[in-house]
Amino acid sequence: MGKIYSAPKEIAEPEFHVNGEFNMDAYNEDTERYRKEVADYAKKYGKGKLAGKIVSFPIADGSASYVVFSSSPVQLLHLADGDAYQFPYANRLTASDIKERIGYDEAMVEIFRKCK
Repeated sequence: MGKIYSAPKEIAEPEFHVNGEFNMDAYNEDTERYRKEVADYAKKYGKGKLAGKIVSFPIADGSASYVVFSSSPVQLLHLADGDAYQFPYANRLTASDIKERIGYDEAMVEIFRKCK
């Protein structure tokens, strides 16, 4: 059974409102910064070749996203961006499940890259 942790508190979560105003472009940039910082943290302090990779699962109208901290034992850092959805079976994931899902996510990115 895997363990799910929050991202480190020293990494600021993305903000929806800046100076009292909502700006989607600013939020998207802040989300990319947040995801990169959490991934870099996992690469630096985690273990295994999957450390720092982002794995996502479709949930409702969005997704639940995690950064792999360790694949043996499975340890994931929850990304609290967007709606901060959580995958209900995240604690049951194996290293094989995570590797398969990362492969799927990377293949989807490649498909859409070709569409541009």
